[in-house]
Amino acid sequence: MRQSSIFLAALLLGAIVSAQPPQAPKRKKILAIGQTKGFQHDSTSDGLATLWKIGKETGLWDT
Repeated sequence: MRQSSIFLAALLLGAIVSAQPPQAPKRKKILAIGQTKGFQHDSTSDGLATLWKIGKETGLWDT
């Protein structure tokens, strides 16, 4: 009798733990540096903006 009570309690505990919603992964932090020496190409600012936009849309990282 006692063994079946322990089994039932363990089964109930397992059901409660598995019912918890999955946690979202922690956001990464990316440091993007756009410093240039001399000539600055237009694609530098476009690339930095694209990194920021993709991170914002996906929620995977903060830039």
